Amino acid sequence: MKPVLAVLEAVAVSVVALLVLLVGFCTLFVLPKLRRRDGEKYFSPDVPYGPVDQLHTPELLESKARKSA
Repeated sequence: MKPVLAVLEAVAVSVVALLVLLVGFCTLFVLPKLRRRDGEKYFSPDVPYGPVDQLHTPELLESKARKSA
C-alpha cells in the first residue's frame, strides 16, 4: 500500500508544480500585454470584419490581370 501512496504523492506534487509554473508564466508574460498603454487606439465598432477571401486580394487580381494581358 505504501508504494501506491508514494506514487500518488509524486503525481500530486508534479501537478502542483506544473500549475505553479503555468500561473507564474501567465502572470509574468501574458498579463502585462493586456494593459492598455497611453496612445493606443483600438478599432472602432464600425470597422468591417469577418472572413477574408485570400484568393481575391488586390495583389492577386493585379497579378492575374498582368498574366492574362
